[in-house]
Amino acid sequence: MSKVDPAQRSGTSRTISQYASELASDAPTPGGGSAVAIVASLAASLGEMVCRFTGASADSNEEINTALARLGDLRTKLLTLSEEDERAYLSYARAARMAKDSEAAKSIRRAALDAALREAAAVPLSVAELTSELLDCLIPVASFGNKLLISDAEVAALLAEAALRGAIANVKVNARLMKQGGEALIARANDLEQRGRATAGNLLEIARAR
Repeated sequence: MSKVDPAQRSGTSRTISQYASELASDAPTPGGGSAVAIVASLAASLGEMVCRFTGASADSNEEINTALARLGDLRTKLLTLSEEDERAYLSYARAARMAKDSEAAKSIRRAALDAALREAAAVPLSVAELTSELLDCLIPVASFGNKLLISDAEVAALLAEAALRGAIANVKVNARLMKQGGEALIARANDLEQRGRATAGNLLEIARAR
């Protein structure tokens, strides 16, 4: 099936069925980078749901309300990053198709590729950073959320961890292709992964102990 250029439509306007069909097709976007941002947004949505069902019954209502507000903001930003990832890949694909029939053309193409790779690594890094924050926001959800929905809090943690690891994989694959600056991005990604996996483990322990 043909896919519409992300610049010509909003990813948030697609139904789940439409998005899944596009993801399954043989066109270049959406791909894994976009998908992990969607997964992270779903983790945020689940966290919001638990907060809303918990309401005034929470042991720490202030923490639940704070988490609810921040989770909604993260969900919106992650959905936007899903679209940005699609645009970043298409920019790289356009750069890769540029002429290389002379030294001048090769130089122009290399500069375009480097710029596109920086963006292709920066977007999933932003997803990873927001997802790390999302995991932090889920701690009060797991700690004080309605016990009848504790499995939803656990699923949110599992989805967020998976999204974090997927985003980091995309950072690394693009950063390794960069001529300069890739090592710093990989180091940042490794820090986020280590911290995020520790937070996810803590979250699961809290949820399973309730």
